[in-house]
Amino acid sequence: MAVEIQVIESGLVAPREETPRHSIWLSNLDILVARAHTPTTYFYRPNGSGDFFLPETMKAALSKVLVHFYPLAGRLGVDPDGRVQIECTGEGVLFVVARSESVADEFGEFEPSDELRQLLVPSAPSGTPPCILVMLQLTFFECGGVCLGCAVHHSVLDGVTTFHFINAWSDIAVAQISKLLHFSIALCFALDHPQQSVSTMWN
Repeated sequence: MAVEIQVIESGLVAPREETPRHSIWLSNLDILVARAHTPTTYFYRPNGSGDFFLPETMKAALSKVLVHFYPLAGRLGVDPDGRVQIECTGEGVLFVVARSESVADEFGEFEPSDELRQLLVPSAPSGTPPCILVMLQLTFFECGGVCLGCAVHHSVLDGVTTFHFINAWSDIAVAQISKLLHFSIALCFALDHPQQSVSTMWN
């Protein structure tokens, strides 16, 4: 596969509004999963519209949706005791715009491969703390098609919640809506540990 990608733009997109600054523990289950970003790619054929996947529109919508999904704009870190946590810093997610003189059909059946990931999905040096949580890349092909490549840290989103995030981003970009269905992201993370005491067991 002789496909070349040229990066046009790369930078961080932060939430449009000020978001809470705090830390969130990972659940006990998420602590055990691999420290890595999960890659996914979405290919779209051109629809003939002049505003098809305009980078500025996508970035503006991304900054809006991050207000609702603000932990994604943070970083994976550790607390003073060494427990892995999400640090809600509001720094932003990586957003890359790239172009290729190739056409999307050159990727054939789009079978997953290391080459496909390296070309179309951003990567981080490591998935261990400290590290960015979400990386996105829009690649425009000569045929007018677009690929959205996503790398989302598995500690913060699974497949279902990643799909929910992408859909919410799309809804804002396409329909220019400002409000989403209420979603309490706090339900996805661990609660503070209760105070441990065994004295009452023996009294």
